[in-house]
Amino acid sequence: TRARKYADAALGRLDAAETEAAIRDKRNKDLLMAYAIIPLKGEEDLIRRYLYLQQFLRESRQFGAQRSASEKKAVETALRNLATNAGFSDTMRLTLRMETKLVEDNRELFEEKTVGEWTFCLVIDDRGMAEIHCRKDGKLLKSVPAKAKKEPCVLRRTDMKKQLTDQFRRTRRMFEQAMEDGAVFTLEEMVQLCRNPVAAPVVTKLVFRSGEAYGFFDGVALTNLDA
Repeated sequence: TRARKYADAALGRLDAAETEAAIRDKRNKDLLMAYAIIPLKGEEDLIRRYLYLQQFLRESRQFGAQRSASEKKAVETALRNLATNAGFSDTMRLTLRMETKLVEDNRELFEEKTVGEWTFCLVIDDRGMAEIHCRKDGKLLKSVPAKAKKEPCVLRRTDMKKQLTDQFRRTRRMFEQAMEDGAVFTLEEMVQLCRNPVAAPVVTKLVFRSGEAYGFFDGVALTNLDA
């Protein structure tokens, strides 16, 4: 049965949207793993599927320990399948690209937007945590006023804030796993990570090894600890 699902996915017999609905309805792990093999229709399709798998993983935490662990393994396999489908060498490289693209595609939400008497802006602090800033007459308010929370521009920024908070947690877990695995990053990947305002605060606080040297990565090069 699993092989048939994989074959149908690889041959394009499964529709991604219909498969998502079926997975949601039954929490079918075999179908989830096959879903990642369905031929991709570009990078937008790729990031949508990546976020869908992350959502499935997040939802699995509401179940018991055994089921949660089982679904987590299914997501890990699905992510490997998705990475292979998209031409990445491993899931870490897929994750790096998807997390960076999530920020790149929503740059306009970091720009100020004025609605009535308020000005809104999505901000990422020096810890990598996202916040919504609201100003009135140039003064920063402690929170978004209740009557402004349903404004479309606020709803978009609120949704993005949740996604960026999840991204921060994923980035931290990814580097914890990378440390255990002794993962190797290229200079290009490190520079790209430091351009991501969510990942940069995590990356720049870690100690890396390059050859026999140890140090912090400042966004351009390794600062030797012995210096």
